[in-house]
Amino acid sequence: SVYLVIEGERLDALLSGEQEQRSLAALQDSVRMRAASLVKAGPFKQMSFTHIVRCAEAMTTHQIPAGTDVVREGDPGDYFYVIERGSAEVWRTNDQGDDDLVATIEAGATFGEEALLQNSTRNATVRMREDGELFRLAKSDFDLLLKSKLLGDISAEAAAEKMRQGKAELIDCRTDEEWELWRLPSARLMPLETIRERTRGLDPNREYVAYCRTGRRSDAAV
Repeated sequence: SVYLVIEGERLDALLSGEQEQRSLAALQDSVRMRAASLVKAGPFKQMSFTHIVRCAEAMTTHQIPAGTDVVREGDPGDYFYVIERGSAEVWRTNDQGDDDLVATIEAGATFGEEALLQNSTRNATVRMREDGELFRLAKSDFDLLLKSKLLGDISAEAAAEKMRQGKAELIDCRTDEEWELWRLPSARLMPLETIRERTRGLDPNREYVAYCRTGRRSDAAV
């Protein structure tokens, strides 16, 4: 006899991918375009296809010229964004009052979630480097569709057990001053304002648990 062997997870991915393509074909053109892009975007990669479609239906598409400030530092948080085409620069005001370029984000990147998760103002300005296209999700839809999907709470006891077994690492996203006053053993300091740059060195296959003083900053960090 001759038999073929395929890994179960790979088979599931192939079968689900086929169903996703069929489901995409049945959607309205604008929703289909957004859903096809969201599948490849950061926080959406681990979501079910059905949930991604719900997000795509709630979003709107916007053509943004180069040089436009999509969000401004200090403004209230109102929308969550996905870059479909083009790139943008992230600018933040330093202690001397000057603007510093802190990051460049490309197609597939998302931004704007920090202010929505913390119910605070924008902590940076995002400016288009070139003509681009963005998907936009209102705060009410973000709270309904994405907030619970982006975050996963864990009890102190469960976190401690993961640390004991070496299954996860701790990230402290408070300030340097708070870190000097008090911190959990074996934690790694990554203040929230530097989280995007510092997490690039983390292992994508490793599990991390973030903490802060109240939970708001660790929500945004996650």
